[in-house]
Amino acid sequence: MPMRRAHTRSNLIKPVVISSDESIDDVKGTLVDVDAQGARIIVPLGFRFPDTVYLKLKAGGLRWASTVVWQRPGVIGVEFH
Repeated sequence: MPMRRAHTRSNLIKPVVISSDESIDDVKGTLVDVDAQGARIIVPLGFRFPDTVYLKLKAGGLRWASTVVWQRPGVIGVEFH
């Protein structure tokens, strides 16, 4: 039986900057399929993200700490803290 999400996801398409305390440069992505607990983010091919990343929607904006829960080529899934 497939698992159902606790929260409804919204089809949101917003640019996002992904950063980390580890040794990755800021990476630009596209935030999609967002709900209260997490999101799917389209990212450039070839990147491997650490377990904890920070998401920023606009320059000078707040950063949200997130855990990368899965990664596939060109896309990651994150859970918000």
